[in-house]
Amino acid sequence: MHLDGMELLRLRWLSSTTSHTVASISRCMRTDCAMTRPTVIIPGTRPNSPIETRRMISSGARALSVDASISTNDSNDYRYVQGFGRFSGVSGLVTEVDGDAVVVRYADPQHRAGTVSVWAHLHLGDTTMAEVDGGWEIRLTDLRVDRLEYLLDVDGELRPDPSNPRRVARPFGEHSWIPLTGYREPAWLRQEVVEGERASLTLSHTGTGRIDIELWSPKESAGDDALPLLLCHDGPEMDAYASLTSYVAALVADGRLRPMRVALLAPGPRNKRYAANPAYARALTTRVLPAITEAVPTSGRPVLMGQSLGALAALHAAWTSPETFGGLFLQSGSFFTPELDPQESGFEYWREVTGFVASVRAARHAAPGAPPTTLTCGSAEENHANNVVMRDHLAEVGVETAWGEVRDGHTWTCWRDTLDPHLTDLLTRAWG
Repeated sequence: MHLDGMELLRLRWLSSTTSHTVASISRCMRTDCAMTRPTVIIPGTRPNSPIETRRMISSGARALSVDASISTNDSNDYRYVQGFGRFSGVSGLVTEVDGDAVVVRYADPQHRAGTVSVWAHLHLGDTTMAEVDGGWEIRLTDLRVDRLEYLLDVDGELRPDPSNPRRVARPFGEHSWIPLTGYREPAWLRQEVVEGERASLTLSHTGTGRIDIELWSPKESAGDDALPLLLCHDGPEMDAYASLTSYVAALVADGRLRPMRVALLAPGPRNKRYAANPAYARALTTRVLPAITEAVPTSGRPVLMGQSLGALAALHAAWTSPETFGGLFLQSGSFFTPELDPQESGFEYWREVTGFVASVRAARHAAPGAPPTTLTCGSAEENHANNVVMRDHLAEVGVETAWGEVRDGHTWTCWRDTLDPHLTDLLTRAWG
């Protein structure tokens, strides 16, 4: 999957089709989605409305947990969440888990809607809902996920499920989500964290334009201590929607990770930069890294991580400068090939992406100093096949390779849920 600047228009049009060809619409980010300040979601409360989200973004607040559920005693609010199954206290048609299936319902007593269906970041087949007394209903079976993140498509307009109080913030508004019985949130979400400090760094002129960086450091180590460095593509989004620095702060507090700095790299013109762009790779290794090490003391070789197209950019940077990085963490990489991903051939940088992937797959040996690499992916993702192929090839040419997956789609929560133990293990191998 890649990120398309026309995503919103394409999403709306395609989501109204009967077949719901998720191959063309299952994107979770887009070119201009970079947010310089992330969203606030307080655990135990409903994620903010779009208006409140924008206000908090401008105030510089940050996320703590993006999968917070509702528990309210407000008599005017009927939404309650207690574990799995039916949402108690909700009158009328209600979405619920039934065994291994999810029954999605939409209340429409007068049947004013012409068609109602379900949109998700994975293949669900025909999700057109059937008319029932009081509204609409569909039973989703044979799901390859342990949590379903979705929207309702009501006459071509995408919206969260009004009967489901579980919401998760995303760049273009909230999505509904529902856990199946096999799903468990990461334990670190409930752990104590070390306090952190943030600083901003901007490179105004590079070969690929302005690059904005937010540096997170543990407060008690924020001064002159030389700490290892973790760099993250789409960093502000990964922090806002996947709680990256909260993960680091929790595991540092628990003693499972050593104190480190985290550089959250804003994507800027994302598709152009991340599509195996040599100018960006040079800017990252010759401008960004020196600027960070000049601003704060660091130690060892940095670890670079990325998601989707950002994972491709991370592999490209390390492939062209193999001794720069001490590790790579590649989540759901867009490692497109004509054979596996023909549906992506309309992507504006298709030739650059497939050309680079082909060059990697043509290699017989990894370069000396190539960093250990961990790949993760959701089991239900469209990118799963090309990630498995890339994993196997990297191992074949001599890269120290590890793999992890969870039963999810191409979502920020998927990427959050694969941080531990997979990123944890990589950082421990890289830095001890």
